[in-house]
Amino acid sequence: MTALLESLTWWPWHTGAKNIHSVRHTLDAPGLITLQWATLEEGPTTLLRADGAHLFQDPTRRTEHQVTLTGTAGTRESIVIHAGDHERVVELGF
Repeated sequence: MTALLESLTWWPWHTGAKNIHSVRHTLDAPGLITLQWATLEEGPTTLLRADGAHLFQDPTRRTEHQVTLTGTAGTRESIVIHAGDHERVVELGF
């Protein structure tokens, strides 16, 4: 049983399943959100809308990222965080 537990613990870290983690967002004011996330590996990240429109690119090689986004107050939007070969979709309510 211990071997199975070790393999289950090891698996997500080596497949990149959690490469984008610690995703948080704060509604600073209606229509203004600060989005923060971390990556396991240093590298640039890109934010896209669900339709593929480019929102933000952080070219700096780091593991902690942050950006403030604006949107129409009262709306919701899906944002895709890209880091290397990994992506994570985040739902934001402005």
